[in-house]
Amino acid sequence: MHSEYLVTEKVVFVWIEVPLDSTRPEHSMHLRVFHTGEAIPARYQHLATAVDAFGPEAFHLYALEAAEVPLQEIA
Repeated sequence: MHSEYLVTEKVVFVWIEVPLDSTRPEHSMHLRVFHTGEAIPARYQHLATAVDAFGPEAFHLYALEAAEVPLQEIA
């Protein structure tokens, strides 16, 4: 997995490698980006951080297993 903040787009891009092995079970997760200083629920796991090279901002990518996602957090 790789995340990167693209200055020209002002957005965080995430690349995830997905195996082509059709015998492996599917795995779903909910990804969410948090800004530095933003409250993060304890059940989320940190995956990566993307930094704006030209500004004082960092964006933190967290994951939550799909089965754990409360309905109000799905958007």
